[in-house]
Amino acid sequence: MHKMWGDRYKQFSQLRNLYTYMMMHPGKKLLFMGSEWGQFLEWKYDHGLEWVDLNDSLNAKMQFFTQTLNELYKEERGLWELDDQEESLEVIDADNLDETTLTFLRQGKTKKDFLIVVVNLTPVERHDFAIGVPYEGTYREILNTERDIFGGTWIANNQDCQTSHTPFKRYDYQIKTILPALGALIIKPEKIKMTRKKGPTKSRKKE
Repeated sequence: MHKMWGDRYKQFSQLRNLYTYMMMHPGKKLLFMGSEWGQFLEWKYDHGLEWVDLNDSLNAKMQFFTQTLNELYKEERGLWELDDQEESLEVIDADNLDETTLTFLRQGKTKKDFLIVVVNLTPVERHDFAIGVPYEGTYREILNTERDIFGGTWIANNQDCQTSHTPFKRYDYQIKTILPALGALIIKPEKIKMTRKKGPTKSRKKE
C-alpha cells in the first residue's frame, strides 16, 4: 500500500478496483497473505503478517470486500464456466480515453448467465455513464466498490437500470448509471428479453 499513489482513501479505492478487475477478468487468481486486507508493507517471507492492521476500519472493511468478491465469484457462473474459452469475455468499450474507463462482459454457458463489469480508473465521478448491453430489459447493480461497507462513501447502490433503444457501438441497447470515482460496478441482468438483434450485414456487389 505504501507504494501506491494518493492518500489512504484513494489507495484503498484503487486496491478495490484492482481486485475487482482481477476477479472479473478470465484466468486464475492469486493473492499473497495479507493482501486481502491491504497490508501496508509488502509481504516478507521472514516476517509475520501485520495483523494489527485489522484494528483500522479501512483494513477491516477491505478484508470484508475481498470476502464479498470471493463469494460473488463462486456464485456467478459467468465468471468461471467458460474461463478458458474465447467467448467468456466480450469487450464492450475499451476506447474511452477521455474518461479512462473500461467496460466488458463475462459470459457463462447459457445466455442469461452474464455480468457487465465497469471500471473507472480516475478520481472523477461519471454521471449518465452509458453502457452498451446485449438485451432489452432491466439491469441490477450487484456490487459497487465505493459502498461504505467496503470503505467508500456511497450509502447505497445505484437504482436498477432500464434499457433505451439507443445503439452503443455493436449493441442495440444501452443503460445509463452513475460510475463512482476510482470505483467499479458489477451489473447483472434482472429481467431481460433473450433475443438479440444481429448487426447489419455487408452486401457484396456483383461483378
